[in-house]
Amino acid sequence: MRSVARRAVLIVGAAVLALALSGCSVFGPSQSDRADALARVLESSDIGVTTAEATYQTSFGGDLTVTVTLAPAALDPAGRVSTETLTRILNVLATETSTMRVATTYLYTKDGDGQRVSLAAAAEENGLRAEKSGYSLVLSRTDLTGFANG
Repeated sequence: MRSVARRAVLIVGAAVLALALSGCSVFGPSQSDRADALARVLESSDIGVTTAEATYQTSFGGDLTVTVTLAPAALDPAGRVSTETLTRILNVLATETSTMRVATTYLYTKDGDGQRVSLAAAAEENGLRAEKSGYSLVLSRTDLTGFANG
């Protein structure tokens, strides 16, 4: 009888551990649900995001890919992401991911025609460095921390 109870405890413990490691939660929204909520927050903000897509990839650290389509007013005169727009997007990302298990966030920007929009200058103004192409940012949790509640 004792061995049956012990096995049951081990099975339940293994299931809970598997859920925790996979980023799932039985006590709240999943990481994917939180990513969907993040996209809705970006879209409902007055930042100039017309559409947003956020996808959570389950991995050891957890990765989040965010793609935003920006309105013309969110771009600078040269057609790039403005510094103010990027700062405000980073603030939302920092705030909304603070309760998520996300190690790395990948941010991509495009205009209403679906063309990629450079965020290199705005990233530099924010103390960050865009990827070589200038069309994406790879952000660690530490990178985002300074933008929370900004």
